[in-house]
Amino acid sequence: MGVQGPALPASGAVEVTADPVAVAARIAAVRAAGWTVARLAGDRARTVTGVLDQSAHAWSFPEYFGRNRDALDECMRELPDTAGPARGYLTVVDHGDLLLADVPGERGWLAESWAFYAAHYRREDRGFAVLLAVGDAAPAPVAAAWRAAGAPARLLG
Repeated sequence: MGVQGPALPASGAVEVTADPVAVAARIAAVRAAGWTVARLAGDRARTVTGVLDQSAHAWSFPEYFGRNRDALDECMRELPDTAGPARGYLTVVDHGDLLLADVPGERGWLAESWAFYAAHYRREDRGFAVLLAVGDAAPAPVAAAWRAAGAPARLLG
């Protein structure tokens, strides 16, 4: 099946939904396909520092994580060593509408980083995707904001 199948996101996908059933179905599908899932709290990742801290917490980065962008890139490429080998890696961002909300100009940096991780894992025949679970927020404007920042965001469910 490779890293993508009918119930799996394309590697590099950024999906946005307000539907908790779609979130649960996506998580179940990727886990069944051998992906590892981590959940990040978007309401605690409203700034770059918050993204760094929440990523470290969600993915259980090693103690030597330097809490900077380069260290994030390094640790995200080492997920097979730290999170365990998997067919792919899905980051679910709860309250995804709040991700980098205090510094929306930084979305381009994160969108570029996500594309970098996806390209890295594609070379290893693994997937990488992001699911922004926006709760009560309207998903279309969130997806549009991330598309404007360069992420291939699309609505799910």
